Amino acid sequence: MEPKLHKISKIFKSSKSNFYAKHWKTEPDVFSDVPFLYPKNLSDTPLDNRLYKSDKGMVKIVTNGENKFLIKRPAIDLAKDPLLIDKNSLALVIFINPDEGVERSLHCYENNVLPYIGDINNPMVSVMCAEQFGVNAFICDMSSLKLLSEKKIIPESVKKVVVYDSGFEDLELLSKVSDEYDLKLFLSIPETGVLANVEFEVETGDLRLKELDEVLLECIDGGLVVSKLNLCTPLVRYVANIACINNFGQITLVN
Repeated sequence: MEPKLHKISKIFKSSKSNFYAKHWKTEPDVFSDVPFLYPKNLSDTPLDNRLYKSDKGMVKIVTNGENKFLIKRPAIDLAKDPLLIDKNSLALVIFINPDEGVERSLHCYENNVLPYIGDINNPMVSVMCAEQFGVNAFICDMSSLKLLSEKKIIPESVKKVVVYDSGFEDLELLSKVSDEYDLKLFLSIPETGVLANVEFEVETGDLRLKELDEVLLECIDGGLVVSKLNLCTPLVRYVANIACINNFGQITLVN
């Protein structure tokens, strides 16, 4: 669903930041006229100059190609990301990017799930400690899942695997893990957090996106364009550099 134009107008006229007013030049009359936003637009603008909310939260460095910039993720926003793990669960959290691991751990705390943060550079010790901890869930990205799966060291106590990533190219791995665990996939990028549930069809290998209520995903010229307004820096028509196709209104990731 397209964001209501009054929300776009509110961003354009905001007294807290003129980031979008400068980028758009004029207030859009229709959503399709809103100019695209690129990583370079974020890297060219200091974080303080593009904050539309003053909520306290985690600030992290995001690297997107040649562009590096800061993003702020308040706890109140993290709490809204889907987790699909029962409250009072214990979860092993390992990500290639340590900032993403910390963010997902904070996400756990906000949902009454106790995380054990593992070190991707020392997975054997991390898993050994996690087993002593008694984890029953594994939260990770695709690279960490592949590493632990290949080494066959996913803790035996784990029943559910939750993967947050921007791509899910290893369909063989996903098929194997889905046979052994309760597998949940979420499309997530560092700039926004979770954007959509990913429905993995084992038989066909399709990765269909079911966007969150507050998210708009567009597939334009074979690439994903993201709008998520409830962020410290709202992202409006952000070019995410993720390949996709649109089959009669259903957006599917392309490997």
